[in-house]
Amino acid sequence: RPGDVLGWLNSDDLFHPGALARIGARMARRRRTVLLGTASIPAGADQPVDRIDARAPSWPAMAYDGRTVPQPATLWTADLWQLAGPLDPTLRFSMDYDLWLRMMPLADIVRDDGAPLAVERPHENQVFRQAQRRGVAQPFKREKAYAAVRAARRRGEPLPLWFLRSYGRRLRVALRRRRPGLALYSQWHRLTLRAALATDGRA
Repeated sequence: RPGDVLGWLNSDDLFHPGALARIGARMARRRRTVLLGTASIPAGADQPVDRIDARAPSWPAMAYDGRTVPQPATLWTADLWQLAGPLDPTLRFSMDYDLWLRMMPLADIVRDDGAPLAVERPHENQVFRQAQRRGVAQPFKREKAYAAVRAARRRGEPLPLWFLRSYGRRLRVALRRRRPGLALYSQWHRLTLRAALATDGRA
């Protein structure tokens, strides 16, 4: 029914033909469910063919590594929105990441591995690209770190435990890939530590 499944498209993004029918079929009669689809990114001057955004990290990878999902191809049931929403308008760059951190632990995750559901159309006036051109992309990264720290506090996870789990994941990746340099203290950990100190115990 209309309103049973929610999501949003940015002003320059769109769904592929037939995507809504596929979404309806995959999400029919489901509750507390997130659908992770893929998105296509049109070829531009710096790439000869369309790219496919098929990111589907686990929730721990999102919570402890800052990973995220293709926003226009990610949808959820309305009852999950009632539990975990709404978006936080005070977050300019990472309100979607903040929402995923609240939603994913409560949800059944359904993957759609077929043709892309949505089209992501990057353009030069996007907020993050404007920040990159001005050399001030760091606020985006800081805000994402703040969202991760705040999510840990919301679920009652002590911040020392969050750092232990986050760094433990990085160390395991370094060992698996045989790249010891990955085990070094990362920018992600520096930013999340600063976010933790800046919030001074507040949720």
